[in-house]
Amino acid sequence: MKVPSLRRRAGRTPYPRLEPTAKQPLKWEQWELLVVCGSFLALMYLWFCYENFHFHITHFYAHLGYPNAQHLVGQRYLRGVGVQRDEALADHWFSRAVQNSGPMSGQQNRTLIM
Repeated sequence: MKVPSLRRRAGRTPYPRLEPTAKQPLKWEQWELLVVCGSFLALMYLWFCYENFHFHITHFYAHLGYPNAQHLVGQRYLRGVGVQRDEALADHWFSRAVQNSGPMSGQQNRTLIM
């Protein structure tokens, strides 16, 4: 029986050699570029069109029935911030906010009627 030597043998490494992996296909790089460009364009939209973006998010929550969002949408329509000014739609959203117990909307709605 032969006892194993503790010395390293020439030309051998203690760990297996890892070969470099194959380069990722070009499609993956194209997807990465597309995601980066899409993120950049989304940030530019948010930077330059924040009023329009804020209106759409608030409008979504107003449709879900949140009275604060309904009041904000009414204010946006009343003042024409981010959307075209429309007093009929402003009255509609203020009355919906009053129905969902938004106290400030009732005051705003009474002011709009007068």
